[in-house]
Amino acid sequence: EKKKAAPMPDYLKRKARKASRGSNHDGRFTSDVTDVRKEIRSNFRCMRKGEFVQLAGFILRGLRLVKSQPGISSYWHVDDPVFKHCMGDGSNPYPFQLLKTMGFVMIRLPVDQKEEGRRAGRYWVWPTSHLRRFCPMGELEHDGNDPDGEEVCWGKKLVKKDSPGRTEERLNDMIKLFKGLQRAIVSQGDAFNGAFG
Repeated sequence: EKKKAAPMPDYLKRKARKASRGSNHDGRFTSDVTDVRKEIRSNFRCMRKGEFVQLAGFILRGLRLVKSQPGISSYWHVDDPVFKHCMGDGSNPYPFQLLKTMGFVMIRLPVDQKEEGRRAGRYWVWPTSHLRRFCPMGELEHDGNDPDGEEVCWGKKLVKKDSPGRTEERLNDMIKLFKGLQRAIVSQGDAFNGAFG
């Protein structure tokens, strides 16, 4: 006669659930934001506090604009004076690494895709919002050519398969994360050290 196994204690169940979804997963977010938090701390350590606060505000405003008006001037041109002022001249790589970790992708707008009011050059875009205008994200999933024999959207080559910006949920998570960052900066004041909950 088989003995019935004792039920698993609750603390082991919680440990197993945590291990199955990743040890650093924060339940408030649908995507893993641990690497973004690390990049935020790196930026805080490498910038003056005023510059860091300005950067955080600029990114949050940009994320909100991407969500509310995708494709309508919510992308950033690298030579835009406001972008350069907030992100720096390129001598500090941390702000740009933060954008990549969040899910932004830098693209070079092809000359044949140039539209009125937009300069050719390099842009930071959110793939699910900005590249959809040129090519639906479904096309970004395909390899090779489409059934009609035409080349698949040029944007497919620019977005890596593991890019976090390929999902809609990531944009919401980044907005939530940067709202929390701003709340922590305000509530902690001078005691803020780059880490926040």
